[in-house]
Amino acid sequence: MRELSLAFGPGDELLGTVCLPERLADAAPGVLLFNAGMLHRIGPHRVQVKLARNLAERGVASLRFDMHGLGDSARASGQLPLAAQMQEDLRAALDALGRVSGVDTFAVFGFCSGIEPSFRLAQADARVRVLALYDGFDLMNGLSRIRYYLRRLRQHGVGRVGWAHYARRARLLWGELLVRLRDRDGQALDAADEALSVTRLLQGMGRLAADGARVTLIHAGSAFGVRDGQAQMRAALDRHGARQVHAVFLDQVDHLVTSSAAQQAFIAAVGDALAPSV
Repeated sequence: MRELSLAFGPGDELLGTVCLPERLADAAPGVLLFNAGMLHRIGPHRVQVKLARNLAERGVASLRFDMHGLGDSARASGQLPLAAQMQEDLRAALDALGRVSGVDTFAVFGFCSGIEPSFRLAQADARVRVLALYDGFDLMNGLSRIRYYLRRLRQHGVGRVGWAHYARRARLLWGELLVRLRDRDGQALDAADEALSVTRLLQGMGRLAADGARVTLIHAGSAFGVRDGQAQMRAALDRHGARQVHAVFLDQVDHLVTSSAAQQAFIAAVGDALAPSV
């Protein structure tokens, strides 16, 4: 295994680390890893470093890099909206990894807030044939929603602070309802500067899978305490026409993959999703 620091993109403003295996496995995609929220490209508890090295042991090349304005990369010029700039950064990373490793098909891993840009890239760039998306939204059903609100009631009570919290939550839910109504009426939310609803995201994942991409949705078991596990994920995907999307539920893994045991389970599951044929 070799690791190389890499500057790439316009003006070499983007910084990353390429992890190359001693020998590339046959038909292995190159894997793109990037920031989880505002975190440096190493990921929470350096889990993306460990993931990249595990992939190299499987014969898979990867590039973990910082988007403009994060970690070691330069600030963006501000000429593009944020969502469009992220797509430019991701495409530049695909180009760079392809040049260094020689691969021409790619897998992308979206960690939490990285789900939407990863999904949009897979929609727009035919080189992305594998997509793994981790823990960016909930797939609640009726029972889990009841559990969620009972837990909130115990936590906040019915006093002034509690009612203020419930009012804020009601406003958020109203916004979510309006988005779902727009989805139901067929008004697409496909512009790069508009947020995707969960409904449209799941539907889009289903279309990608139906077109031959391998798409895996991964959820941690302890992030919000409202999930019923694999069956709940499977039911939500099927309900939105995403039957060909793979569902993985990591029962003992917390959202930030804190413990050693959680990291081992996470790396194994994500590695299998990103390099399924290796």
